[in-house]
Amino acid sequence: MNIFLIPSWYPSRGNPIAGHFIKNQAIALGEYHQNARVIISLWGNEGTKINFEHPGEVFGRLLNYFQDKPYLKEVAPRVFEFNEPVLEWSARFLKGNIHSIIKANIQNFQKAQKKFGKIDLIHAHVSFPAGFVAMKLAE
Repeated sequence: MNIFLIPSWYPSRGNPIAGHFIKNQAIALGEYHQNARVIISLWGNEGTKINFEHPGEVFGRLLNYFQDKPYLKEVAPRVFEFNEPVLEWSARFLKGNIHSIIKANIQNFQKAQKKFGKIDLIHAHVSFPAGFVAMKLAE
């Protein structure tokens, strides 16, 4: 079984504790279910999210974005991260770049299917942006 997990928050270079519980849950699923493969779809998440209310952090987040590269990494047995970096910001401003986030997740989804075969389950953590992205993928 291939589980495609979309987290709204996830540990990153910019925020190593964001969504740590999501990563731990994915690793636990991979350890407990020998027949399941967990594929985590990332787009930079907290590390490339620009918060205009904290202008001092903007440069660091831009730097993270330019240093981040697409990758596939096995983080635990049967647990894989696919990353396709994009910039993100508040949904109140130009919809938070949601179109690029959706596109990045579609690319991760296609790469995951090419590598592992059919995706059996799409699981999102938090309704926005992950839940919205999952809904678009399911369409």
